[in-house]
Amino acid sequence: MFFGPHSALYFSQTERSMDKKYRIMLVEDHAIIREGLRSLFSSEGDFEIVAEAEEGRTALRLAENHRPDLVVTDLSMPQMDGIELIAALKKQNPKIRVIALTVHRNDEYVLAALKAGVDGYLLKEVHYSELISSALTVL
Repeated sequence: MFFGPHSALYFSQTERSMDKKYRIMLVEDHAIIREGLRSLFSSEGDFEIVAEAEEGRTALRLAENHRPDLVVTDLSMPQMDGIELIAALKKQNPKIRVIALTVHRNDEYVLAALKAGVDGYLLKEVHYSELISSALTVL
């Protein structure tokens, strides 16, 4: 378990390969935030954005087709929320890594995300460097 200095609440760590470009899927219903995340991850040499979705049902289908290593998802979305998405992604592919990036700081959301199988939980107020570090940590 890892508790960061600001808003990194939880992470599980796995071994990572230094020569691999990680495949990322972004799931966020706000276009401007999704675009910002795409820009941030794309500026890093370790990551490749392979898919993006505005809600969980589309994300689940895209994850099956694109096989991302990591999904960064919001929790509050229309149709299928992030908690349901996390559980469905983990059922579909237990090796997939998921980071929840959210505004929800209360225990109810954190515990629900952990129960669903989330690998990392960050608040949207997190610094860019913490997000990248967190992504590398869970991968």
